[in-house]
Amino acid sequence: MKRLLIYVWIVFLMGCLEKDAPVIEISDIQLKIIEEHTAQFPDNTQLSISLIENTKADFFGIIVNDDSLSYVENKDSVFEIGSLTKLFTSAMLANLLTDGKIELDEEIDDYLPFRLRRDDKKNSSITFRTLANHTSGLPRMPDNYAYYPESIHDAKAYSLETLQEYLESDLELISNPGEDYIYSNLGYGILGYLVTNLFNRDYERLLQKLISRPYKLNNTSSNINKIGNLLVSGRDPNGKVIDNYDYGILNPSGGAFSNISDLTKFIQANFNDNEIMSLQREETYGWGNFGVALGWHILKIGGNNCVWYFHSGGMEGYRSSVYMDARSRRAVIVLSNLSTFHPNSNNIDQMAYNLLKNEYLNDQNRNYCIAPFVEMAIEKGWGAHKRDSLGSIGFPNNSLYGVWAQAGRNRRVTRTFFPNNKVQTNFQDDREIDAWGYYDVEEDKIKFTDIGGAACVPEGTYRFKIQNDTLRFQEILDNCDGRKVSLLNDWVRQVNNINDKARVVGLTSN
Repeated sequence: MKRLLIYVWIVFLMGCLEKDAPVIEISDIQLKIIEEHTAQFPDNTQLSISLIENTKADFFGIIVNDDSLSYVENKDSVFEIGSLTKLFTSAMLANLLTDGKIELDEEIDDYLPFRLRRDDKKNSSITFRTLANHTSGLPRMPDNYAYYPESIHDAKAYSLETLQEYLESDLELISNPGEDYIYSNLGYGILGYLVTNLFNRDYERLLQKLISRPYKLNNTSSNINKIGNLLVSGRDPNGKVIDNYDYGILNPSGGAFSNISDLTKFIQANFNDNEIMSLQREETYGWGNFGVALGWHILKIGGNNCVWYFHSGGMEGYRSSVYMDARSRRAVIVLSNLSTFHPNSNNIDQMAYNLLKNEYLNDQNRNYCIAPFVEMAIEKGWGAHKRDSLGSIGFPNNSLYGVWAQAGRNRRVTRTFFPNNKVQTNFQDDREIDAWGYYDVEEDKIKFTDIGGAACVPEGTYRFKIQNDTLRFQEILDNCDGRKVSLLNDWVRQVNNINDKARVVGLTSN
């Protein structure tokens, strides 16, 4: 309670602290999200947060001290942003693509002044696409990199010559290029090296030419000497100040500095008709509810029309995260000097996600994305109470409507078909629905479209047959393995008796 009272009081007084200082309006839900996710952070942890809606943005800064949250003005303070740098590097790649200087699926061998060590077991070649979407098969870091050196000078020693020695002599791919997603800082280091060669500029000059100046990012740089006293010191997992260090030739993968004001402008550029940004968001590799574009990761929270783009950044002294819904023009950015090695550093990503979710739930203009979250599903007619009420209705034996339970399984799974073409699945016999969506029936064919929860992005089409209170499905086409495995078991009708105790034919006795 101490954290809440102190911070609310500071927010209330902000307008009185400075003549022109705006009063920050923060809701109880937003404050609760921030409190829950910062509860275990060490003293002097700073967070700089931006809540973006189209051309507007609310900035607020927080510092953790003595188990309380205080306001700090830090929208212009600079943090090391770690792997958010990759968004800049992939934007540089998008410039090359739109200018027609390269093709996305060109092999990189012809653009390197040296030859990569080839693995006879790996047949495909690395392309610009596989570098940009982390399917190159390259490891996360090269084996000869002093990953977290004792001094910054050791890291600076990682030069092009050192990288070349590794790539020519010791490189071993983890998987065949183009097959598997394997996050790789090494891959983005190589991508940045190739991009700078093609533009004939070093990374810092290219960053200023293609990113900082066009989008008016006045305090974004890969050169720490340009930051000056705006830099927020990075901290170790215990909250002690540590030195910044240089990635060397791998800087394009995580070596940039920026602030919340600049990154907000960069994100808002995605809300306009921007050719570079649109290309950067195109999915180039995907599986299930996740995908990868050029730099961005894609989370499909409610079918193909409801996607969020996200990326996180982690350095020894910093952690950052951005979640963006380009269609609703909303985003959340969180920068911090919390060490990525702190045991709760993932809370930065979870905070950004939950803050955007809260913004999304409050958005009335979301007809394209009906009910990706359970709060919306219950509001729009799904839910456990709906399941229970249908289980009390005596539908004809040949009717699909009602509650069906999966036979012969250790866990209790129910699937409920509503008369209004809604369907939901419960993986446990509890009050929480786990997946929901719609179904369409044409004679003996049924098509499933999931829109929320443990949803499958592709639609699934089956034949179905009901006989003696047993429902069976036969696959026609479904690329969702989880839904397929579940549906192809027998289902038996569930009927509630007058005492509202479930009787499931073939599963339990009366």
